[in-house]
Amino acid sequence: MKRIIILLVFISLVIIAFSQYLKYKKFNIPNDYDYKVAEDIDANYHDVSLLSDYYTTAYQIGSLAREMWFNHGIDVKLVDKSDPQSVSATLAYNQLLAKVKFLEGKLRESKRLKDLGYNNLDIKYMEENGVSEKNFLLYQLFGGKPLKNGEKSEAVWELQSLLVKAGYEIPVDGFFSDKTEGAIKEFQKSQKIYPSGIADTKTLKLLIK
Repeated sequence: MKRIIILLVFISLVIIAFSQYLKYKKFNIPNDYDYKVAEDIDANYHDVSLLSDYYTTAYQIGSLAREMWFNHGIDVKLVDKSDPQSVSATLAYNQLLAKVKFLEGKLRESKRLKDLGYNNLDIKYMEENGVSEKNFLLYQLFGGKPLKNGEKSEAVWELQSLLVKAGYEIPVDGFFSDKTEGAIKEFQKSQKIYPSGIADTKTLKLLIK
């Protein structure tokens, strides 16, 4: 009888200890899942929705990881390939992590450009038109206005400089002459676009790139 009682007490103690262990494990998270929002980002980015998406995604990362641990005992930073739920949770976690890093990169770049003196309109234009910081001033100079034969301006001078860099032998004098028009036509042919001889936005964009 004593043996049975001792055995029952022992089993009870094991169950209690195991229950306490599960509680301890559940509430002692193995990793710091919270994503620390970067400080060197543009908090006044021109696209408010992107900024909001960044903060939301940063929160979702920690929220997902804690939910997986509390409810399923899954550590999203340590995938168990034999457990489909663990694989799925880890994949979802890494997708959120990749997204927040991408958004963070855009916000950091915007902050860097603003530190150099660019504003939201400048940065938005660069992003939407695929214009590098280096070539942005040229785009501002051209202003989207097509250049054609007979014109004389600083913009034509810059255009001729670009053509010379591209390998065309023409005078750089700010006057859109027949030679400049001929070079434009040759360049347009090389880019497989209609050789109009007019330096329109599409031609300028290809030439600057």
